[in-house]
Amino acid sequence: MSTVKDEAQDFSKPTKWELQAKENEEREAEAKAVASKLFSPSELTMQSKQIHEAAVPVLGKLRYGELTLDDSFTIAKCKTDADKSCMAAYLILKEAYPEMPLYTPENIGQWSKSMPLAEGAALLLFIRNTPAFYERNPSMA
Repeated sequence: MSTVKDEAQDFSKPTKWELQAKENEEREAEAKAVASKLFSPSELTMQSKQIHEAAVPVLGKLRYGELTLDDSFTIAKCKTDADKSCMAAYLILKEAYPEMPLYTPENIGQWSKSMPLAEGAALLLFIRNTPAFYERNPSMA
C-alpha cells in the first residue's frame, strides 16, 4: 500500500535550500566588502580629529568629535556607569566645543548636575546610537 501526499506544495514560498543560498550569498558579499576595505591607521588618526555634525531632536544641530582609544582609558577611570556615560558625552562635545570647562573622572558629576534633563537625555540617546555605544553582545562579554 503506497501513501500519496494529499497536500499540494506551495511553490511561491522559497525552499530551505533557496533560503540557505540567499544567506550564503549575503555572507559572501559582506566578506568581500570587508576584504576590499583596506585598513589604514593614518586615515583613522586623521578621521579621529574630524568634527561631525548631526541634527538631533531637542538639541538641534549637534557638533561632536570622535572618541579615541585614549578617551576609553579616561572613561574607565570613572567610578559609576552614570559617570562613564556622562564622561563619554562630555568628551565628544569637548572636541567640538573646546571652550567648555575642564572636567575629569573625579568631577564629571558636576557637569551632569548642570546639564538640563531634556537636553542631557537627548544627548545620551544620541551617543547610545553611535557605533561605540551599541549594546554589548552578551556572548562577547
